[in-house]
Amino acid sequence: MGRFPTWTKFSLVAAAGLLSPVLAFLAAIAVEIAIGLVKDLEALPIAGLIAAGALTFSRVRKLLRARPRDEAPIVT
Repeated sequence: MGRFPTWTKFSLVAAAGLLSPVLAFLAAIAVEIAIGLVKDLEALPIAGLIAAGALTFSRVRKLLRARPRDEAPIVT
């Protein structure tokens, strides 16, 4: 990003900060849709919770895997 002006970088950071609640809301809607699909298939009621848990687990695992794990701890 060496060719972009400084104001452009700050604008992208601000846009990401403003859009993060929208993305979280859309993720919640996706989970609700998944639960609705499982219920419409007349599966057991617990199956909806299992589907939501599996979806959440896969997303959280992907986020945790993206972080580097071998960083040295900060000692003060």
